[in-house]
Amino acid sequence: MTKISVKKGGVSLVTVLISYAVAVGANALAKVAGIDIPEDTQAQVTVAVTATVSGLITGALNFWKHRKDAKPVAIPKV
Repeated sequence: MTKISVKKGGVSLVTVLISYAVAVGANALAKVAGIDIPEDTQAQVTVAVTATVSGLITGALNFWKHRKDAKPVAIPKV
């Protein structure tokens, strides 16, 4: 059975919520700028932006966590 810690689950939830807020904000900026986006396209853009920003945040957090890890040692072939 796979376990996930409350901390990791919380970080994932916050990451997705931030990403969703960015997507909704981008949609609001498009409306203010007078850009007309069809309703179904808005939903697709929201999902795509949420996934992209969430992936970027998760990748950045992973990089930050492991930035000082030791480099893997390669075993020479004989």
